[in-house]
Amino acid sequence: ILAADRVPASESEPGIGNGDRYLRPFDLLDTAAADVGTAEMLPEDDLIIRQHLPFSTNDTYPSLSWAAARFLGAPVTRDEKQWNRTRWIYYYGPDKTIPFISYYQALEESATVPAGYFSNKLVFVGSRIFTVGFADRKDAYSTPYRVQENENKFMPGVEIQATQVLNLVHGDWLNRSSNDVERLVFVLTGILFGAGLVYSRPFPTVGWGILSAGAVAFINYSIFVRFHY
Repeated sequence: ILAADRVPASESEPGIGNGDRYLRPFDLLDTAAADVGTAEMLPEDDLIIRQHLPFSTNDTYPSLSWAAARFLGAPVTRDEKQWNRTRWIYYYGPDKTIPFISYYQALEESATVPAGYFSNKLVFVGSRIFTVGFADRKDAYSTPYRVQENENKFMPGVEIQATQVLNLVHGDWLNRSSNDVERLVFVLTGILFGAGLVYSRPFPTVGWGILSAGAVAFINYSIFVRFHY
């Protein structure tokens, strides 16, 4: 599965008007590839990639992760009703959680990479690109895991793509309730605690408040772990 790069038209076809173009891999690899997907991702203002790239039948290419999951036969890719659904990335850990090796290690047999090391594995080929110019294109992003070490503050795009493929294959991406459901929960919670605690005396109210906060945290964590919401 190969990546197509989405770039402004001026970079791919000088003289063409406004708009984006996709740069496919060069012909020798392109003709041998099982599929092609766009490496595009949607970072938010804090440079964290939180959502899977949506896909519909009108798109030129699916995301690279979707193309890989489709090749692997992930059930979600076979149900057209699920294609354009909003999915939130479930990160399995901070940077370097998914095992990786350097190019030079992959090219020679060693104790680190014995014979058959890559057998029956999903292998994602990419790099860690660090840029210094503000306008330079970047392929490393922040993650929800706040770590202090400089080398672990950013996750390369290839690891994020691998994470998304695993989400799609395992069906464990994160979900978010609709706005109506969230409003209803906020209103009912406000009524329950606002009205209920009013009728309690001061000292018991403090205890009930602490217990209620713990209960809410436990329920939220349980829903996250069990249902990925």
